[in-house]
Formats: sequence, structure tokens, C-alpha cells
Amino acid sequence: MVRRRYLADPRNAPGAFYVREGPLFAEQPRTDVELESAIEAVARDDSDNVRYGGDERDVIARIRAAQGGSAQGCDALELDRAEGAWPARIAAAAMRAIPASWLRKLQVFAPKTRKDAK
Repeated sequence: MVRRRYLADPRNAPGAFYVREGPLFAEQPRTDVELESAIEAVARDDSDNVRYGGDERDVIARIRAAQGGSAQGCDALELDRAEGAWPARIAAAAMRAIPASWLRKLQVFAPKTRKDAK
């Protein structure tokens, strides 16, 4: 699941779809019909209150299509736009997972830059 952009009303059911305040998701969609209703709710909400905090590309694509290409309501797309592209974030997370001792060993194989070459 993507880090949420907003705090959800604590009465929401745990899961990707959430509401910031007011009416809430009592349960997450389980069937295709329920999923389509949740996607429509996100796509049609002008108040930016009904949100999708997941990272399933199919669901995000359906929300974008329903909104005519907009990213409103999808935390993954809005955070992407605010913090950089997914590949850069994924690479940064991968680099943090590699022990520093391994990274020092990898520097031996790194090509020398003009500043390093003497």
C-alpha cells in the first residue's frame, strides 16, 4: 500500500479506499461491482475527500480514465508528482536496503569521473 497523503477518518475499514472525513468506507470492495462503485466514488468526488491509497495499477488506470486523465483522488499519483517518479523512489529504497559495507566495495568498480581521474 502507498503511504497515504491524508489522514483517514479512523472509522474507515482498513484498506486502500478511504474517506478523510464524513461518510466512510464501512468495508473495502470485494466484488467487481463494489470495486466499480468505489472507483466511481473517487472519480466523481469534487471535494477531494474520497481517496484511493493503494498502488494497484489497474485500479489507478480506471480512476484516471473515469476522470479523463486526472490524478485527483489517487495518493500514489499525487505523491509521485510531489516527490519524484516511482523509479527514483524505488531506487532510493533499494539503496537504503544495501549494507554500507557492500556499497563501499561496489565503489571500486564504479567508473572514474573526470574529477577522480588524475
